[in-house]
Amino acid sequence: MGSSKGSKSAWVALRHRLNLEFRVSGVELVNLETKLRMFIEENADWIEYTMLDMVYYAHKLYPDFDLDTMLTRREVVYAERMENQAAFLTYRPPSLVHPSKTVIDLGCGVFQYAIELIKAWKPEKYIGIDKRNMEKYKNDLQHHYHTEAKVSGAPVVSFEQFTVENVNSCWEFFSKFKPDTIFMGEFLHCLKQPLAFLTLLCTHIPTLNNVVIVEPIITSEYGLSSAMSYHMDMHGGSWVTSMADLGYVATCVDFSLEEKYFSSQHGAYIYSRIAQII
Repeated sequence: MGSSKGSKSAWVALRHRLNLEFRVSGVELVNLETKLRMFIEENADWIEYTMLDMVYYAHKLYPDFDLDTMLTRREVVYAERMENQAAFLTYRPPSLVHPSKTVIDLGCGVFQYAIELIKAWKPEKYIGIDKRNMEKYKNDLQHHYHTEAKVSGAPVVSFEQFTVENVNSCWEFFSKFKPDTIFMGEFLHCLKQPLAFLTLLCTHIPTLNNVVIVEPIITSEYGLSSAMSYHMDMHGGSWVTSMADLGYVATCVDFSLEEKYFSSQHGAYIYSRIAQII
């Protein structure tokens, strides 16, 4: 440790640097310390979730270390983070080649994409599936349609709690809903066998005509990209989904593949069943 005088001098120098003023929009003067504080406040949920995400994977590496309280908190912050994410995004869900009457939102989370997808695709049924109990958010969505928005022709919304563990058999669970569209918002990167999973969905669910995969755009141009990169790096799945990998699946099944815009921080990969000419 250095002398207290030296430490004090270093602190004064740091404070001086933090108090340098920067012009914002050519009008308001805000010092750097204030800007940092504003950033932290605006992104508190993201930051907390990322930190707890690190704790989660530390627990994976050292399973004897009891972190039940932290892991429980991670699940709570996950929901908060997904709810608040919408405030930072501009959505433009892509149109589908085939009509969509029954949508499965796989890994639905807090149903954060549901309103935009329902508006764009106009399904009759919307089924959220997640490993967490998201019944509350399904009820909130129903309340939105039947009490607040009072939208005529609003879909029947339901929720099923299910964990995708064995990709070789889970398609049986999805088939019973007879979906024509499966939506995966920030879900595919969670799987250890994403390409096998996609192939099984496309070949084993005869009613399926559309598969829409949404993943974050990981570039330095987008905010908090390093946090999301860390999260996807630690998964045993696909990390950043590529057209090359997804295109390989498209050649194995009778589906075409397109890449489109989805939101200001997400891209969409769309599989469409190729119509058979008889």
